[in-house]
Amino acid sequence: MGDRDGLDRRVFVAVELDPPCRRALAAVESALKAHIESRARAGCRLTWVEPSNLHVTIRFLGATPEARLAGLRAAIGRPFTSPSFDVCLDALGVFPGGGPAHTLWAGTSADIPDAAQVCRELD
Repeated sequence: MGDRDGLDRRVFVAVELDPPCRRALAAVESALKAHIESRARAGCRLTWVEPSNLHVTIRFLGATPEARLAGLRAAIGRPFTSPSFDVCLDALGVFPGGGPAHTLWAGTSADIPDAAQVCRELD
């Protein structure tokens, strides 16, 4: 991101995936990549997330001034009190809707009370 108005980082809070989930999601990404790139227009530029960077976003904070990052890390760096939880990734979609896709996401259609608890703790 640029340094426009001092907002230079797209910030989010995420949880890491366990290795089996990361491998499964990376396999889906690889299959989609092969399918999409074989049909993409010439000159169409696509980038893909490295499997080590796959994650579940809990809260998107948006453009955040660099000066606020240390405080955010300190506030969020504490352990959560909610127990670990399982997530079934059963949905795919794109951002933004209704136009050229910028981001492909995998998500869940389930209500996960323990994940909701993490979100409440972030508030």
